[in-house]
Amino acid sequence: KDLQMVSSLQVYGSNGDILIDSMTAVIRAQTRKSLRKEHYSALPAFAQFVLQIMNALVLKPYNSQSAMASDRDRDRNLATVLSEQYAEFPMQNDCQQLACMIVFYILKSALQIERRSEVMMENEQQHVQTINTNTNSNLNKERFVYDLQYAKCYAKLVCRLCWKHNQRLPHCLNIQYKKENTVNICDECHLWILTCQRLWRFYEAMLEWDEGWQILFTEKHEQSKSVLGVLCAIVIRHYS
Repeated sequence: KDLQMVSSLQVYGSNGDILIDSMTAVIRAQTRKSLRKEHYSALPAFAQFVLQIMNALVLKPYNSQSAMASDRDRDRNLATVLSEQYAEFPMQNDCQQLACMIVFYILKSALQIERRSEVMMENEQQHVQTINTNTNSNLNKERFVYDLQYAKCYAKLVCRLCWKHNQRLPHCLNIQYKKENTVNICDECHLWILTCQRLWRFYEAMLEWDEGWQILFTEKHEQSKSVLGVLCAIVIRHYS
């Protein structure tokens, strides 16, 4: 998929004429119909490329983590242990599926993001710190067991989207995932979701600009069409 996206970027991001040719009345109508019926596999090539970019934007923090390999291994090992106590503990392989759900909500204009209570976030961190303090003061640390209480508390400090551990999660998405009615995410993931939403609004505006495209797709406006194609290609490159 990464190779496909890079190849598509070389086409649409560097050749404005090809990008604009993807905005003909027939292609726009097909795109809107497929989106309305949620037939995403039937979307034209350029529309599928936009969705690939959106998914990559949402997963940007997850794919660009700079944590040391030892830290990632530690997080994976801890998650495995805690998931045995708490079946709903967030796991690394959930991130891709959640990203697809977020993109789907954006396409349907259904995604809502709310700011969480500072008091609630402080309490979540304090609960884990209290348990850790009790553990460190225990002379027999080897006997400490990560129980259900600790697993539930620690799960509230794991960003569901980028899977970074021990995080403040200030933002709440109205997405039902597994047995939860909402999903909490970190600041970095929130910023990339906002970027994804901006890209979708840009592309959606392109799809709905019927009168403008009708004028541009005439011989006397060939130069204007080419200029607009270059500008659109620059925008696509920016988001990619």
